[in-house]
Amino acid sequence: MDNRKITKSERERLKQLAAMPDNQIDTSDIPEIRNRSGWVRVHQHPEHPLHKVLSRLLSIRLPEPDIALAQRLAESKGLPYQT
Repeated sequence: MDNRKITKSERERLKQLAAMPDNQIDTSDIPEIRNRSGWVRVHQHPEHPLHKVLSRLLSIRLPEPDIALAQRLAESKGLPYQT
């Protein structure tokens, strides 16, 4: 596949296709797939780079006045204070 820019006529055709309702798109040349039992989402596949959990523990120390302010704000909104 080449890496060229699309022409104005191609851009207009794409706009027309994007505006077309799904039920007017001819999919008769595409076979119907009925059995999807082995399918997984790409990001859930074990070999996908984003499959691994990208989180780590983080600890920060907040000044006590800030914590007291957060507790008061949570209480005034009727929400529980969470750390």
